[in-house]
Parts: sequence; C-alpha cells; structure tokens
Amino acid sequence: MAYVNGDLDEEIFMEQADHFIDQKHPDYVYKQQRSLYGLKQAGRQWFCKLDQKLKYFGLNPLSSDKCVYKLKNSKAELIVIIYVDDLICCTSNVNLYLEYMKCLSNEFAIKDMGKLNFCLGIEFSQNVKNCQITMFQSKYIENVLEKFNMQDAKTMKTPLDPSVKLTKEMCPETEAENAEMSLYPYPFLIGSLMYLAICTRPDICHTVNYLSQFKENPGMPHWTVAKRVLKYLKATKSVV
Repeated sequence: MAYVNGDLDEEIFMEQADHFIDQKHPDYVYKQQRSLYGLKQAGRQWFCKLDQKLKYFGLNPLSSDKCVYKLKNSKAELIVIIYVDDLICCTSNVNLYLEYMKCLSNEFAIKDMGKLNFCLGIEFSQNVKNCQITMFQSKYIENVLEKFNMQDAKTMKTPLDPSVKLTKEMCPETEAENAEMSLYPYPFLIGSLMYLAICTRPDICHTVNYLSQFKENPGMPHWTVAKRVLKYLKATKSVV
C-alpha cells in the first residue's frame, strides 16, 4: 500500500464508491486526503515522500542513479536501493541499520524481510565471512525455458555457432512469411535474454546484441539461433 502514503499537491475529488454511498447525500463527491492507486501522479507522490524521509535520515541520492541513496560518515556507511516500495539496505553497522529502520517505521508500515535472497529475477547468495555476494539467475532461466517451451531441449556448449552468419536477407519478404513468423515471439525472447545479459550473464551479450539487430523483422534462421542461446543457458544455468 505504498502509494497511499503520498501527499497530494492539488485538490482531487472522486465519486462515491458503489458500496460506500452516503444515502443522505448520494450526489456528493469525496475530497481525497491522500494519494490513491490509479492516480497518474501516485507513483511520483510516493517517491517524493520516501525521498523526503531518506534525506531526513541523512541519505542522499547518487548523481548517477536517483534510486540509490548513500550515507557515509566517519563510523559507518549505509546504502539504500529503491524499487518502488522495496528497499534493499547495505551496511556493516547494525546500530546504523536499526536507527534507519526506526526512522522509516515512524512514518511507514514496514517489514524487515531479512537477508536479501531474491529480487527482480536475480538470486543472491551472501558469504559474510569472506565479504562476498554472488548474483545468479538459475530460476529465471528455468522460467524462460518453460515460457518458450525449451525445458526439454538438448543443450549447447556455446551460445553461437561462429560459422553462422545472420543477414537481413533472411528476414521475411512476403505476407505468408510474415504471417508464419508472427507465430514466434522473437521480440519477447530477445527481451528475456537481454535482461539476463545485462544482469548476470555477460557471456551471452555478443549473441544477444547480434540477434537484436533483427528484432523488428526476424526470419526463421534468426529464431533458430535465438533458441540455441536458450539451449546454452540450459546447460549453464548454474554458472555464477
């Protein structure tokens, strides 16, 4: 319920909800005191409220990424990463963390989810002793394989056969060819692969960039090569 915490900068009125109509004044409208889901400015108002609270605690956004906040003093360092209403906190100082949680709980209803294990399709493994954090996407790969019905496919040792050359001449040219290729979700597959390449799998970057050149009008040879990447990922899904 993050968005209802946002303050409104202007007067907004709404019709009475079906099950909450004032029988004495059925034609009245409600004046909103707070932001609600569905308002075009709801997301922004929530972020402004959260930004205000984080800055009050001493955190400031990075110039390179406004969703990453940092506090650093002579004793400790605190980094907060924001995704809508999910906040990832990084610090080695327990007392600073507790102060931060208390500050937020004074304003919002929050819940400590413990150590970070999963976020946005990325799995995290922490080794406190060695000061290591490992990121991988095994579950995401499994979901992608199932989504494109490739969970039972044979595996490949490389994402791309170096002897294969893809060209625009392989793209559909007739209505019949276009109709056939419309049955294959090539752009969605490229999007799924691109997310993997950006997050945790730089080993497929070259191939995905190569395939993305034909995203607007792919032919069957392009689709075949894209499926090879999935076969490679199946063989290497546990790579970290």
